[in-house]
Amino acid sequence: DGQSGVYILARDEKTWKLWHADRHRREKLYAYPDKAKIYGDHRGGVWIFSPTDDSTWHLWHATKTREHKCYEYSQESSIVPENSGGAWVFSPPDKSPSDTEHSQWLLWHANLRGAKVMYDVPIFSQMATNEWGAS
Repeated sequence: DGQSGVYILARDEKTWKLWHADRHRREKLYAYPDKAKIYGDHRGGVWIFSPTDDSTWHLWHATKTREHKCYEYSQESSIVPENSGGAWVFSPPDKSPSDTEHSQWLLWHANLRGAKVMYDVPIFSQMATNEWGAS
């Protein structure tokens, strides 16, 4: 977390538990359903991409002191932290009943202030974070 500590997402029975550990202690923070994934935000917290009880997938933000359910995305989405607190999300667009195939997915930028579609991106794309977190 950039403050001499680490976040750990560990499986415990049927859920994942988020822990924070540093040189002085280890603390259990929050629980998430099966299949949760963790991404550091490089600002003292983490992004968690996880299904919820109703099988929708949400992007959560967690720190040692709070947890926030932020945004809903498709299970097929890819997440990459931006290294300055936010995250990039590569996600299929919402499907309407007449829409069976998409050649373009959406590239979202998400942070604690909101989420915004930035660009249409070809479906067969990959992404990686900018090492320095700069544009």
